[in-house]
Amino acid sequence: MRDLSTKLNHAAWALAVAGKYQQAFDIYVEARSRGFKLSAPDASNCGFFLLCLENYDEALAQFREAATKATDREGAYLENVGAAQWLLGRHRDAAMTWRHRVSGLLNGTILYADFAGGASDGLLLWYAAVTLKDDELLNYAMEYFRTLSAPSRL
Repeated sequence: MRDLSTKLNHAAWALAVAGKYQQAFDIYVEARSRGFKLSAPDASNCGFFLLCLENYDEALAQFREAATKATDREGAYLENVGAAQWLLGRHRDAAMTWRHRVSGLLNGTILYADFAGGASDGLLLWYAAVTLKDDELLNYAMEYFRTLSAPSRL
């Protein structure tokens, strides 16, 4: 099954790199119609292709599916869920999704972050706070950055 997933991913991303997002997405649709169970990364890939097709509602559904399937990685794909919410104009929902992820990284309920130790999560939250002119959210984002840059963490 892993080999089939790898082949699907390579074929889909080759199409996506060529700008053929619908065809990339259709690879997964066809696989699913034949009984292939999409993994969390597969569902996330579908979400990315759908974002490129500006189908934000369906992208959000795919990212939520990925988050639900990633039972071994609490909080996975929440940054993508928030991005789809933001593109749908649901800015407050996106901000709360990103805040939830940042809170989880801070309290240890979410263990996995980006290679920068969670900086991109904080940047998404900071952007939302500035755009929404939300001082409380901005203070929370700045406190998160202070925590990330504490000498004990460096």
